[in-house]
Amino acid sequence: MRRFIAGALCLCLATPASAGAFYDGNWLYEQCTAKDGTRQAFVCAAYLAGLAEGLDFGSVAKPQYNICLPPNTKLLQLHDVVVNALAAMPERRTDPAFALASAALRKAWPCPWQH
Repeated sequence: MRRFIAGALCLCLATPASAGAFYDGNWLYEQCTAKDGTRQAFVCAAYLAGLAEGLDFGSVAKPQYNICLPPNTKLLQLHDVVVNALAAMPERRTDPAFALASAALRKAWPCPWQH
């Protein structure tokens, strides 16, 4: 087991940083435009909730990437902002999903110091 963990760690460390995007905008758009109640709709909600929590919590190293959600922001609002942004730029949907979604969320809910 230790060899497996060590091997996996070496493999992760040897992977270039640019390979870090697991999903693209096409994948996210497909998940987020699926019918309510489907697995894809759940995956979209979980992805956006996790991304928004991370961006709203903030990054000490890169505060320019933060978003500042108002209290009581609903997940449906995040969904609408991201889906509308993805629908408006189909030519960019091969870009990483996190980059497209975080840019849309930052545009909708910038922090005061980002103006």
